[in-house]
Amino acid sequence: MTLYKDASFSTQERVADLMARMTTEEKIAQLGAQWLILDPEGEHKERELEMSDSESGRTLSDKLKLGIGQITRPLGTHTVSPVDGVKALNELQKFLVEETRLGIPAISHEECLVGLMSSEATLYPSSLNYGHTWNPELIYNAASDIGRQVRAVGAKQGLAPVLDVSRDVRWGRTEETLGEDPYLVGVMATQYVKGLQGENRDLYATLKHYVGHSASEGARNHAPVNLGFK
Repeated sequence: MTLYKDASFSTQERVADLMARMTTEEKIAQLGAQWLILDPEGEHKERELEMSDSESGRTLSDKLKLGIGQITRPLGTHTVSPVDGVKALNELQKFLVEETRLGIPAISHEECLVGLMSSEATLYPSSLNYGHTWNPELIYNAASDIGRQVRAVGAKQGLAPVLDVSRDVRWGRTEETLGEDPYLVGVMATQYVKGLQGENRDLYATLKHYVGHSASEGARNHAPVNLGFK
């Protein structure tokens, strides 16, 4: 009997059973993500990235045979209708469930800072505009609606909100911040998280980016940050 696939057992029992079955390589695979261009017919392709996997001679199926933890932006990677995007995601999940040893589906995540980044989704104002409202309840309601749309396309995690505090307006991502006041950022971000995740917390918010990210040298996006610690 495959206990971890039996919903009649508790989550703790199922996790313990699954972990006991997993090899080290399979556990490591669950810590990773793949950024793919998904296809409704299952002809998925790897997205070319500057820092992409340099392995050659291996098919995508080979690279996924141990499973994968997350799928990056299945609908937000390229312009695709929500219907075709969900079909493509389902094809990938079908492969992971039926063609890998353990049959673990992946977590799908999407960008959702100012709305679900997908064709036909609602586009909200920038985060900087969120902060200018000084209205936590409004941000909660906006995030709730964003969460509704993210769930509708099968995603389980949203890449938002941004907790970076604006320190240099030359920084090219200033519009992603909620402003320059840490207290305001904290209040607004808290309401965004509550709205996005909902009462059941069945969608996970991702607080980002890094400590001091918006206070980098020369206001460059990828540059050192000088911080003092006590």
